[in-house]
Amino acid sequence: MKTTRCRLPKLRWVFVLLMIYSCAFAQEQQADHGSRVLEGLATNGIKPFILSDIPETNVWISMNFYAESNVQVNPWLKITNDVGAKIRIWQTNGVEVLVKDSSALAARSLPVQTTVETVMQGVVRKRRVELWLAPPTLIAGRNYGGYSFMLERIVGRPITNDYIIELRPLMYHVNSSNEKPLTVSSDQDVRLIEFPTIRFKVTPNGAMETVQ
Repeated sequence: MKTTRCRLPKLRWVFVLLMIYSCAFAQEQQADHGSRVLEGLATNGIKPFILSDIPETNVWISMNFYAESNVQVNPWLKITNDVGAKIRIWQTNGVEVLVKDSSALAARSLPVQTTVETVMQGVVRKRRVELWLAPPTLIAGRNYGGYSFMLERIVGRPITNDYIIELRPLMYHVNSSNEKPLTVSSDQDVRLIEFPTIRFKVTPNGAMETVQ
C-alpha cells in the first residue's frame, strides 16, 4: 500500500518563507534603528514633535507641531531660521560640540518681545505668510510644518557617531486675543515662547531615543 505525502504547493512555501523573513527583518530593524519620531511637551495647546530622515545618507531633523485644540485665529509665528530652536550638542563621551552654524547661533539671541512686522523684516514678501504656523486657524488633531535642518551642517562634520542633542523649540506668540486674521505687516506685539527641552540621542542612521 502506497502512502501519499501531503505536499504544499511551491508558491505556498515561498509565501511562508517570505513571511518568516519579513517578521525577522522587522524585529531586527526595530531593535537596531529605534524610533524616528519623538514628542515634546505641549505649551498653550501646541505640542512639538521631532522627525528624523536620512536622504542621501545625511541625517535631517524636522520639527513639527501638533494642535491639541481648535484655535479660531492662529497666534503662532515661526522664527525666520530653519533650526527653529536653541540647540546644544554633545558627543556620547560628554564633550560638547562647539556649534558654529549661523542659524543655530542666531536662535540663541532672538528678542523676547518684538512685533510681527519686525520678525518679518528681511523675508521676501510673498513668503511672509508662510511664517504663520497655519493661517488663519488651527484645527485640533492636525500636524503643522515647522522647521528642518541637516544635522551635519550644525555639527560641522559628517555624522559617523552618535550624538546627544538638546532642543528648545521656539516660536513667537501674539500677545492678544484678536478675532480677525493677522496680516503679514501687522505691528501686533509678539513674545518669544520656548517650549520644554527635548533631549535625545541620534545615530548615524537617523534613529532617535530620549535621554535624561
